[in-house]
Amino acid sequence: MAENLTDEESRRLSPDSYDTTSLLRAVDAVDRLRSEFRDQGDASLRNDLLELHQLSLRVINQGERGRCVEDLFDLLNGISDQLLEISEAVEKIQEAIDPLAELYPESLDYDSLNDD
Repeated sequence: MAENLTDEESRRLSPDSYDTTSLLRAVDAVDRLRSEFRDQGDASLRNDLLELHQLSLRVINQGERGRCVEDLFDLLNGISDQLLEISEAVEKIQEAIDPLAELYPESLDYDSLNDD
């Protein structure tokens, strides 16, 4: 419980310990993720993966060659780029919350709440 914080724990929870604006940058990263996953006509990651599946079936299972192979790997590269952007956004979110998690006061014992 918050009233059980030690003086040292209380001092650690100060503006010098954590830049709260980093959470706003995390929100920006979430917004970028939302735009990646939001249906945007033919540009959504979901649709790209479905198209990749169709092209893979044609190239791998049905043995098609020519333009279909080129389309497959062009699309694959585009998906890889999208996934890299998503990964970077998730990393920014994690970087924003990790320092806050390090400030977790040991005196906050949530198991004691169950004893009440």
